[in-house]
Amino acid sequence: MQCTNCGFQNMPGSEVCGRCATSLGLATAVMDVHPPRASSTAKLARRLFPIRKDYFRMRDALHVEAVAARIHSATPSLPRPSVLARLVVPGWSHFLLRQRVRGHLFLWGFIACLLLWIPMYGSGWGSVWLGMAFSVHASAALDIVTQNSPLASVRQRIGGSILVALVLGIVVYWPCSLLLGEFVQPHHVQAHMAAFEPGDVILVNRWPSPRRGDVVLYSITYSTTYFPDGHRRLTNVYLGENIDRILAISGDTVQCESGQLIVNGTPSPWLPLNPRPMSGRFTWTVPPFHCLILPSGAPGWPNLSDPNLWQTTGNVALENIVGRAYLRSSPLSRFHVIR
Repeated sequence: MQCTNCGFQNMPGSEVCGRCATSLGLATAVMDVHPPRASSTAKLARRLFPIRKDYFRMRDALHVEAVAARIHSATPSLPRPSVLARLVVPGWSHFLLRQRVRGHLFLWGFIACLLLWIPMYGSGWGSVWLGMAFSVHASAALDIVTQNSPLASVRQRIGGSILVALVLGIVVYWPCSLLLGEFVQPHHVQAHMAAFEPGDVILVNRWPSPRRGDVVLYSITYSTTYFPDGHRRLTNVYLGENIDRILAISGDTVQCESGQLIVNGTPSPWLPLNPRPMSGRFTWTVPPFHCLILPSGAPGWPNLSDPNLWQTTGNVALENIVGRAYLRSSPLSRFHVIR
């Protein structure tokens, strides 16, 4: 056994060199390693088709991106301003981020809820579908926010959902409700009034100026006196709201001849919603800032034969008119455009 230090040939089985006393155990540990070498054909194939090289390069790149993504997700951040601005419409931000499947799901889900809410506006089911539309909108916004800052714990998810819904409600839905309320005001009918029944929901527009022929919602006060047994005198006083048609406006000259209503010398094409036979003969002018509205469908409204009732009850101040009634939206079985 040759010593690796001095080259002396020792007897087999010796543990140390007889010349330099170097341990001969190292000699058995140190050996020449000859790994297998690729042939020239294999080397040529690897140069022409570097499949394994590309695989390992792709694997290393994905590993680096995954590490960077984990580092980025650990630092909370908000989406860029262009993405935040598009949160006003569900799915719009997803289209910008090229997440088309999510964008279509959120957008069309929101539109479907709105289409079901519009004909039921002002009713209980309308509130349900509006709440569903808001939930879809809030879910779309929360999905965009959590993509930039994933929320790990349940508490963080609940808090983030509440915060997103609160911001969305204040920034988007509250201004929209104020704007919508200026043009559309739902009114729930409480008693039988002409063609309307209790439970009907009437949509009223407060903006247009009163015109002849408009059906309006207005405040009314009148009293009726009757003698049920010929001796006792009973008086019913009605205070509330009514819906009926404007027959004349301030300054118009109103005449009634043989049951025909004449306004400014021309037979009027308009009738109350609950027309009744008119009798008597009289002429008067509608005072300024008033309209002629006969509460034909109001509870307890008497006949139209007394001209004094026309002037005392039919002259309605403009300040008592709430707005123009144009649609009965609920129930759906009685959906009707008011004309």
